[in-house]
Amino acid sequence: MSEKHGEICQRITQLKAELEKPLSEIEAIEEQLTAIYRQERTFREKSKIVEGQRVLSEVDSVELQNYETKINKHLRQQRKIEKEHKDAFKRLKKYLKEEKRIRDKDKVYRIDTELDQIMTCFKMSFINLCSLFLTRCMDHEKFEMQTLFESIFQLGGVAFIADEEKRIELEMNPKEPELMDKLNKGLHILNRMNISDPDGHSIRFGM
Repeated sequence: MSEKHGEICQRITQLKAELEKPLSEIEAIEEQLTAIYRQERTFREKSKIVEGQRVLSEVDSVELQNYETKINKHLRQQRKIEKEHKDAFKRLKKYLKEEKRIRDKDKVYRIDTELDQIMTCFKMSFINLCSLFLTRCMDHEKFEMQTLFESIFQLGGVAFIADEEKRIELEMNPKEPELMDKLNKGLHILNRMNISDPDGHSIRFGM
């Protein structure tokens, strides 16, 4: 994306060099328009809108119309210049739009990559913990990740701290008595591994 941005910037520079004279003329017109718009605005601000119609004194109305005529004249001059170099201006507008779209995309992609790396580390760590639990606590049981989620990780329960100890009490699923018996035995083994939370509370699991 960074290389693509560089290529587009190079094309924009080439087109601006090719259109140096008409761009300079358009810039001069836009400077004149800025001054006219500023003067025109003072008359618009003095006016009132009554039943959808702008109301001004006759003198101010004539002045406002004169400014609108000048604005339209300058806009026609600008369109005429652009029309004489239609294809080049069309390409320039296209490249400017594309440059704006992908500007700083390299930063966005870099952040996305870092988030992907964080998520990959989390997933690998989580899988390793699941593997450790099945090996050490569940006597090398084999479970698909989906089964672990549906049968164990999604069990309801409560967590509370009592006597500087964090207790997690899981609700047994009566529809899977055999698995619940294995899990209960596994939790007893897990409790002997002296696991603590970040605040130093020892964690005890129960059912």
